[in-house]
Amino acid sequence: MNIIAKFKNIGFWTTSLIIFFVFIASTAVTYVETFQADSEGIVTTTIINSITNASNTGGFMLLPDGRLYISAYGIQGKIFSLFALGDNFDVYFKVLKYTVGFMFAATLSLFLQSIKREFGKITFFVTLIGIITSPWLILFSLNLYWVIFLSFLPFVITWRYYNEIKFRYYCFFIVFLFFIKSLCGYEYITNISLSCLIPIIYYELNKETHFKEILKKCAITFVSTIFGFILALGLHLVQGYNHFGSLQEAIKVISQRGTARSFGDTLGKEISFFNDFITLLKYFKLPASFTAVSQFTLFVVFMLIIIYFFINKSKFVKESKLVNLVIVCFISLIATFSWVVIAQGHMRYHLHINSIIFYIPFNLMLFVTIGFIFSRLRDIINHYYLK
Repeated sequence: MNIIAKFKNIGFWTTSLIIFFVFIASTAVTYVETFQADSEGIVTTTIINSITNASNTGGFMLLPDGRLYISAYGIQGKIFSLFALGDNFDVYFKVLKYTVGFMFAATLSLFLQSIKREFGKITFFVTLIGIITSPWLILFSLNLYWVIFLSFLPFVITWRYYNEIKFRYYCFFIVFLFFIKSLCGYEYITNISLSCLIPIIYYELNKETHFKEILKKCAITFVSTIFGFILALGLHLVQGYNHFGSLQEAIKVISQRGTARSFGDTLGKEISFFNDFITLLKYFKLPASFTAVSQFTLFVVFMLIIIYFFINKSKFVKESKLVNLVIVCFISLIATFSWVVIAQGHMRYHLHINSIIFYIPFNLMLFVTIGFIFSRLRDIINHYYLK
């Protein structure tokens, strides 16, 4: 291994540890420590039951009140239960949480290393600051139900390896990643699926690839994510069949839950699109970065960037990398808001968690865009305004 490769590894591990330390240090705040304890309770109850054999779950995870959690296949509960050898659950759960947290830190570090390689050190540091001051990334980081690194991994892997491996191998890898994520749960799958397209579009725009070819690669990648989802859903239905003794019953129960969380209502109430819109507006008031900066503020910043680039587009003809980055940042809004469109039932009652959709991937792309603008600011001013 040469010196450069060693340095890159040092950078990756150092960044991972910095982010991981932020995650761990944040648990000193009670709200962070107890965030989504009810969801995590599904996994911990399942692990305890795997040792005590108190209930026959048919492979499904177990809610703390003893009911089955049928909305997901629940592979995280199965995997975590495999290594639960004793009855010292508190220690084991802490080890699991730290492991999941470090996996997320490493995932974000891999993203940051990719960003540094493509856009430079200033962009890297601005993005890093944006990440470690993002409350929703911190809140989700250690949760055993969400295993949130799986929601970001397809996006990050695309940024890092899309240009380094053959496209068909990349697609196989995306199928696998999406399969594993879907086995854990179907939350935010539209965001995760579409987020893979953002780096592809950026890289192909840089290569000046024909629009039809870009569209083709995006379509194949999107189909790959759907295939991974279908494989997971198939396994979920098999588990349901084994439990209910009827495939028809399994389809009925699982589809009812999916419908309620998408275009239905989980509480069976009458749907009001006006009320849904008011709820959506509430999301924009919540903090998004630098601990107190709201999501609305981040959108205002981005719109100012878009307006400025549109007005001065003739001055940025030679700044193709920056222009392409702004373009894909704008496109990333489609991915972010896809969950709003497809999962109205989930958005309606999950104001306390769903702000994470803004990071899959819009906020991350905005951090990168702001960082790259800072890195190019002196050259842009000197070239276009002071010459």
